[in-house]
Amino acid sequence: MANAKKGVTLSAPRLRACIYYHPSSGDVVSLMGNYVGKRIGVRSRWARINIDGVDYSAARLVWLYVTGAWPSNEVGYRNGDRHDLRWNNLFDGAKVKHGAAPWLGKETPEYRTWKDMRARCSNPKNKRYHRYGGRGITICERWNEFANFLADMGSRPPLMTLDRKDNDGNYEPGNCRWATSKEQARTNYQLRPLTAFSETLPLSEWAAKAGMARSTLRKRLDAGMSVTAALTKSADRSRMIDALGERLSISEWAQRLGTTPTVIGYRLRKGWSAERAVSERVGKTGEWQAREVVMERNLITWR
Repeated sequence: MANAKKGVTLSAPRLRACIYYHPSSGDVVSLMGNYVGKRIGVRSRWARINIDGVDYSAARLVWLYVTGAWPSNEVGYRNGDRHDLRWNNLFDGAKVKHGAAPWLGKETPEYRTWKDMRARCSNPKNKRYHRYGGRGITICERWNEFANFLADMGSRPPLMTLDRKDNDGNYEPGNCRWATSKEQARTNYQLRPLTAFSETLPLSEWAAKAGMARSTLRKRLDAGMSVTAALTKSADRSRMIDALGERLSISEWAQRLGTTPTVIGYRLRKGWSAERAVSERVGKTGEWQAREVVMERNLITWR
């Protein structure tokens, strides 16, 4: 396979004079000119490094650096992240088949799914790692090879994505399926099933039946309330407040002030005095209006 430009040959000794590579961290550090001591190859979308005026694949350079020879095939990434250049994350790309790899043409949906699955489970730098690998979700050994994943899952149907039947289970043949977004909602981390009144429903359906936001129900449960108590507790909009020589409900004070009970409740929880909470007008800067919208969306309640 040609290297960057026809007729251009970069030797391992020359490469080692230009960069330093750390196998455990995957860092490639420049030893050249104004970039001495700086990491390189990480900001480029395609993870490429320029040596002597020629652009090379960072992974191929790493292969040359470690083995002393150019790889006979493109280099693959076990977790699907081309910016993760740790030596144990690289492998001989000849093992990838079915025409799905990016260096053989456009990625297939199945290959992209496999690559993303590996990234969120094994790469701590992935923005969704905390919801997968960070909480113990792993991938079965068989699926370390894309060919096995494709054989077990088959082609991805239109409008479907990879889903785990047990949201706390691992990525393995018996726990995975192609599913629509609606089907996946029932196994979503934030939409766990709840049992109350001899009936079991997803959190989202209980919230709809109770006439509250999912976030409100989830916060109540996270605070330690029982499912029944969380579903039956209502917003305390009839709460009485003594201020300015009068005793009115929070809703009445809000109506008089020209705002919502949400704003007054928020002020009281922030430590405002009752007099200030029910008398200070919403500012002209729009700050309170913005907060009011956010709080209304979250359906903040008072304890």
